[in-house]
Amino acid sequence: MSRRTRLGTLVFIAAWMLPSPYLAADEVRDADAVLYPDDVQYDTAIPSPETFLGRPLGVAPVRHHELVDYINTVAGLSDRLTVEVIGHSFERRPILFVTATSTANQGRIDAIRTAHQGLTQPGIEERIDADMPVVTWLNYGVHGAESSGMDAALPVVYYLAAARGARVDQLLQQSVILVTAVFNPDGHANRIAWLDTFASRLPNADPNDIVHNYDAQLARTNHYGFDLNRQWMSVTQPEARAWMRKWHEWRPNVTVDYHEMGRQQTYYFAPGIASRTHPLIPDEAMALVTSVVGPAEDFMDSQARLYFHGDRYDHFFLGKGAAFPMVNGGIGILHEASAAQGVEIETDNGLRTYRENILKHFRTSIANAEGAALQRAALLGFQKRFYDDAADRAREYPVKAFVAAAPGDEARLRQFAWLLDFHRIRVYRLGRDITEGGVTYRAGEALIVPLDQPQHQLIRSMFETQTEFEDTTFYDVSTWTVPYAFGLQFDDLSARRLNSDLVGPPAETGMPAAAPTDTASYAYAFEWFGYYAPRALYRVLEAGLLARVSLNPLEVQTTRGSAALGRGTIVVSFDRQALPRDYIHGLMQSIARDDGIEVHAVTSGRSASGTAASDLGGQFFRPLAKPRVLVAAGRGMDWYDAGEIWHLLDVRMHMPVTLHDRARLAEVDLDRYTHLVFAGGEYEAFLPDYAERIRQWVQHGGPSSACGRVHAGCVPTSSTTSRRTRRSPPLRPRSSRYRNPATIRLPHSPRNRSGSRMPRKKRAMPST
Repeated sequence: MSRRTRLGTLVFIAAWMLPSPYLAADEVRDADAVLYPDDVQYDTAIPSPETFLGRPLGVAPVRHHELVDYINTVAGLSDRLTVEVIGHSFERRPILFVTATSTANQGRIDAIRTAHQGLTQPGIEERIDADMPVVTWLNYGVHGAESSGMDAALPVVYYLAAARGARVDQLLQQSVILVTAVFNPDGHANRIAWLDTFASRLPNADPNDIVHNYDAQLARTNHYGFDLNRQWMSVTQPEARAWMRKWHEWRPNVTVDYHEMGRQQTYYFAPGIASRTHPLIPDEAMALVTSVVGPAEDFMDSQARLYFHGDRYDHFFLGKGAAFPMVNGGIGILHEASAAQGVEIETDNGLRTYRENILKHFRTSIANAEGAALQRAALLGFQKRFYDDAADRAREYPVKAFVAAAPGDEARLRQFAWLLDFHRIRVYRLGRDITEGGVTYRAGEALIVPLDQPQHQLIRSMFETQTEFEDTTFYDVSTWTVPYAFGLQFDDLSARRLNSDLVGPPAETGMPAAAPTDTASYAYAFEWFGYYAPRALYRVLEAGLLARVSLNPLEVQTTRGSAALGRGTIVVSFDRQALPRDYIHGLMQSIARDDGIEVHAVTSGRSASGTAASDLGGQFFRPLAKPRVLVAAGRGMDWYDAGEIWHLLDVRMHMPVTLHDRARLAEVDLDRYTHLVFAGGEYEAFLPDYAERIRQWVQHGGPSSACGRVHAGCVPTSSTTSRRTRRSPPLRPRSSRYRNPATIRLPHSPRNRSGSRMPRKKRAMPST
């Protein structure tokens, strides 16, 4: 054996014999060594997280399956806890929901929830009894990159299950504590995979080490790049829908949201800056925040740990976890720890450890629950008055109702109605025609939302368009006018009494189905303005059918008489089709049923208006090819933007998308694709060698699109109508007006995560 071979063998054996990071000597910094309160006894039948994991908390991240196994184990051993799976992430990970309270309360938990819901319903004379528990909601891990909160959920669950003594008995008797251990399991798994991949045997606190420099965007968001902490109002993602259903079932008095911030900070928790509070948040709610966080302050003071309130944080954007409860009869409390990123990291404020963040989040979780219990009567009373007084606020408010419409797009209108209904807002069909702001809203087609209902405050937060504020510095955004996000026409009904005949039947919220399609003898046609028209067209093209788009309005002869159709109408004739007519008819029936698109059965190629308009075989139609979409993503790109585009096309429109790293576009054969989409990102210094290739591709008809913050010189767009352009359909319609398919306008705005675009002239104010 050669010397080199022997040396290699020794290195291999030595590496094999070294313990893994999990089996190393698990020393923690002295300041963070004592995790649990030392004046409490614990039930020895219930394993601590350290015993279960085989390592101290904080020396390595807790993986999702470990958390699930631990919580299920503890819940099976404790009569104080119940656990249920309330949903799954896109990547099929379960989201666990823990209900913790005393054994006696567990025996009547349904009655407690019903009584608590009664406080939010003014018509129910629900009394606040001396034994009515306060409801505290603790949520962790909404941003996967900020995972110390998720790890803190383990000692929280352990404490609630195993701690013994009068103090914890009183807490559990006076409280129902709801724990969602990880809001965003996919983002968290992404972050943990990076940390485990680059973890050293000895922790490396050097900020330049690769373990600290993962792409936080990918871990912060869910699978499709959505910031789930901006989903409390929009609830477009499965994770948010899962936990928001439970939230509305309980309407907690206190909601606490755990996060991490920049490593050079210390530790923040509410309240934020007083002048930066949304006008719809009651003063009493802010006063209660100050009272409830008192025990958390006491804990931090007792250990001489640095913390702060106010600073750059506010209480403005009502679509996130710390503010949404404020317009739902409760209070929200935000906690932010200085991110350790790995196991530990050097900062200007000394060495920060992951265990330190777990400790502070754990201990303030229990402190906040105790603070809620101490303020139990005040919190329950506030919640009841908030809803009992909703009718008085409605009488004083000059607007009596909002009306909204999406002419010709029932699917979009029903999505909006579903969202309102999800948030316990009553929404109805309009009972008779009215004209407001120069727009006529049609009976049976438009929606009407009266303000005189328990969710008065939430309705205003979703519909109002306030643009002037006393303090114009915002952490996030000032507001989010939801009808704009859905592209709706809407107006308020002010300066008039809300007549009862305006309110029709409750609005439908399910996916609409268009009328069954007649059997055509010549062609089928459907207009482009329906929300799911792109999905319908892709189904046609994916099936291998020939389709054409009309460049002008047209009038066709159908089995039900003449029909005037708009510019952008899709026509599928029988001429030169390789598939039988029965198959085509079946596909059109499914488009009407599943996509809610009205499909017209055309009986002749001749225009119903004679030579005044084009016949179906005329020059003002263009053939369409199946789109093949490439979206540039990767480092230096805005993953929010790229994710929205991906989600819109993949999930909603059922169109495959190719994601490719922008830095490696030089190796891509662009001729494979009909559309190239650049999401927002860093473009100021982006002048790649392959930019000329992209310009040439566009000049030859390849349509490109720039979304968000994109340097105009880097991503050229084309207004030509070459052969490729004529055959490439736009990815998403905004109206029945035809747009040159060489320029794609995707539904996007920097602060909108719902998959729809807000008009810039009426957008909410941007963040600072």
